[in-house]
Amino acid sequence: MHIYARIDSTFPQPTVMEIIEPVIDETGSEIPISERFTAEFVGTLVDVTDVNPRPQCWCTATLTNKNWVFSPPVNG
Repeated sequence: MHIYARIDSTFPQPTVMEIIEPVIDETGSEIPISERFTAEFVGTLVDVTDVNPRPQCWCTATLTNKNWVFSPPVNG
């Protein structure tokens, strides 16, 4: 089962805007993300299935060496 974070890069720093959970069909199979959303929307997603701790909404996101690094949101 895959879990995705939607990254919005229009903020001053890329930010996690939402977490997309898996959807299961009547046979128990995961519905692929590409069948659930447009290609444009899928392009804003990052697979965070194996990220620990899993990012939450409003975390900042930094792409370093082709890997996303998530940090707690900065209050202020």
